[in-house]
Amino acid sequence: MNRRAFLRGGGAALALPWLESLPAWGQASPEEPPRRLACIFMANGVNPDHWWAKSEGGRLQLGKSLQPLAPFEKQLTVVKGLRNALSQATGSPHEPLTGTLLSGADPAKGSFVRGGTTIDQVLAQRIGQGSPVPSLVLGTEAPFTGLNQGYSYIYGGHISWSSPTTPVPTEIFPSQVFDRLFRTGQDPQQQYILDAVGQDARRLQSKVSAYDRDKLDQYFTSISEIEKRMKVSARHGGKVPSGLKRPKDGLPQDNQEHMRLMLDFMTLAFQANLTRVCTLMLNRDQSSMVFPQVVGVNEGIHAVSHTGGEPYQKLNAFHVEQLAYACHGLSRVREGARNLLENSTVLFCSSLMDGGKHDATQLPVVLVGGGGGTLKGGRALDFSGAGNRKMCSLYLSLMDRMGVTLESFGDSQERLPGL
Repeated sequence: MNRRAFLRGGGAALALPWLESLPAWGQASPEEPPRRLACIFMANGVNPDHWWAKSEGGRLQLGKSLQPLAPFEKQLTVVKGLRNALSQATGSPHEPLTGTLLSGADPAKGSFVRGGTTIDQVLAQRIGQGSPVPSLVLGTEAPFTGLNQGYSYIYGGHISWSSPTTPVPTEIFPSQVFDRLFRTGQDPQQQYILDAVGQDARRLQSKVSAYDRDKLDQYFTSISEIEKRMKVSARHGGKVPSGLKRPKDGLPQDNQEHMRLMLDFMTLAFQANLTRVCTLMLNRDQSSMVFPQVVGVNEGIHAVSHTGGEPYQKLNAFHVEQLAYACHGLSRVREGARNLLENSTVLFCSSLMDGGKHDATQLPVVLVGGGGGTLKGGRALDFSGAGNRKMCSLYLSLMDRMGVTLESFGDSQERLPGL
């Protein structure tokens, strides 16, 4: 087996997960799997009355909207009081706040966009070149075009930027994401990928330890289930956003299923070491996405954010449930002495605190995971009255944990204390 192990057959190449039996992780030893970072975005802010956490008696108490994360209390850090001062100063209620969320940059007005290189793309440029996919940039909705209060709608559809003027295209079609991760040139309609690489897979399973055989079975089962779900979810086709060519498998009709497919792709890409960095927009800014699963909420999330009250809180909790779903998936994958969630850091955030009031004086920020043993959970950190309230200080601290040390990033030259 080479230093980066793949299963091959029928024009397909399937990357292997971390295996104790094989040196398939480049320079990382079997005892030290790589660290990963995921940035997951929820549009239109939160209901602040139910978005809180506090530490009491060695336990973390969670507000109503954060309750779905209770099973991950020991790996959960809820951060209060951070902000992006430059985009907040624009006075715009939406677009520039979203487009510069992960960079802290000062956005430009007009049709010519200018923001900043985001944390995920800094990592992709520094450490991602050793992975088949330097960064995975996922979403569920295509961006708008035009201007809103002088700022381009482009900002509202992209949280990942490879340069101050270049947003990274967001992949919203599950079939295209699957092909990018797991296929190399064959017709995706011809066969399931596990059928294509079956002979190579059987040969490998005869050579690895019993522990690794169990891991491979789990990995192959996950891939097979995703392929089947993709075919079912797109069976009736879908209305494709303007300007995008409709792929054969279309878009999922169920918005929750669409989100979960993308979250599963993130987990599989981390598990197979196809990438170490992923961003996912669960919805774009000012999204009108609706969720029939949420009882008593019949409007789109942007409209509900202005209505407020219990419907708004329910939608917040629903999105946190999707984060919890991803954390469950990551925690089920063993990697030596830890699991995949313990070797990762998941940043969950929005570009507004109170969506109804368009309040960005502080931002809702949640961290889940162990950062490869570098991040302590079970905490509620409040920076509201601190001298350093910069989101970019958090990003500097997270990049340190990924092995990338910078003197400055965005509007910050210092790390976030106490993280």
